[in-house]
Amino acid sequence: MKPEQRCPTPPGTVIADSAQALRDENERLRALIRAKKRFQKVSGLSDVHVPNVLQRDFFAKAPNQKWATDVTEFNVHGRKLYLSARMDLYNGEIIAHRMARRPVF
Repeated sequence: MKPEQRCPTPPGTVIADSAQALRDENERLRALIRAKKRFQKVSGLSDVHVPNVLQRDFFAKAPNQKWATDVTEFNVHGRKLYLSARMDLYNGEIIAHRMARRPVF
């Protein structure tokens, strides 16, 4: 932010050093715009479509009737880790999980 773009302070107003430091720090901030990641196909996996068995009904009337899974990517200390978890849709309990460095589950 240029000095002339600052919020005007009425004449005679005293600004605390911490407020001035915060204002100066905010002026140095820059937005980091990252490119969107595109989906990358994992080689060796099939493109065969599976039927939509759940039909968006994510509730079960009894335990172990319906399970759901998801793979989540984490960046830890510059390395990618993948977490795969299985959840019972009856009570939301995580039944199993696995973490790996490659998304092959």
